Amino acid sequence: MEGKAIGQLSYDVDWSLVDFHLSNGHSVIMDSPCLYRNLLETGLESARKHKKRYKYVECYIEDIEIIRNRLKNRERLLSQIEAPSSEEGFYRTIKNSKKPEEEKYIVVDSSKPIADYFPKVLGYINE
Repeated sequence: MEGKAIGQLSYDVDWSLVDFHLSNGHSVIMDSPCLYRNLLETGLESARKHKKRYKYVECYIEDIEIIRNRLKNRERLLSQIEAPSSEEGFYRTIKNSKKPEEEKYIVVDSSKPIADYFPKVLGYINE
């Protein structure tokens, strides 16, 4: 199976699990790069369908070397990239990530220690 097909299949499974947990009254955190408008729309629609609040937190790192190091040292799943395709591609990707147009969202610098931004995230989620 090709990487893109595996990636799409994994998103389909993710959204099925999100729907299942929301339908059972649970809150859900979907941890995924938001590179496609349909990911954003599916998340917003799932929240509306289950009458849940939708919160969007973008974990942002501008330093490609930090990203390369993290990708290199993680246990990679079949559906995950091994490394940025190019420096130009990396910066184009982060510049073009999809964000809600009508919903409030926050951006955190996840190159910093989690203690530096976690209170901000919790405050936003609890609004």
